[in-house]
Amino acid sequence: MVESLTSSAIGVACHPSPEFSRQLLVLPMIVELLILSGSRLGERLKFTQDAISVGGGKHWDVCFDAKHDPGAKAKHARILADQFGWRIHNDGAGVWIINQDLLPPTGAYPLRAGDIVRLSEFGPDLRFMILPDAEEAARKA
Repeated sequence: MVESLTSSAIGVACHPSPEFSRQLLVLPMIVELLILSGSRLGERLKFTQDAISVGGGKHWDVCFDAKHDPGAKAKHARILADQFGWRIHNDGAGVWIINQDLLPPTGAYPLRAGDIVRLSEFGPDLRFMILPDAEEAARKA
């Protein structure tokens, strides 16, 4: 039987199928966003929640100052875990680029470890990574 994950571990909020569980819920996970360009170049941000907001302005989980990163101005999206894996949801704030593909103005796009998320044609860029949470995995062992 699959247990729902708590807020201290990233996972889906529902009870997924056993096949899906073997693929994604073997270990609790951490999402790491590595900032590849812009004023925050080189920063590694780690998250244990299943929803991460990204955008220009101070009220996002990953925020960019439009003065230093003009491509982030008025941009916002959410990275969410659901029963199908991780997705980025464009909240209608312009075009985002995922691995050189334009994300539609609204809707969701699947994310995989290693994907590059670009807020605009001018950046900033982020690398989306999924890391095992070794501490949480050791507690469950």
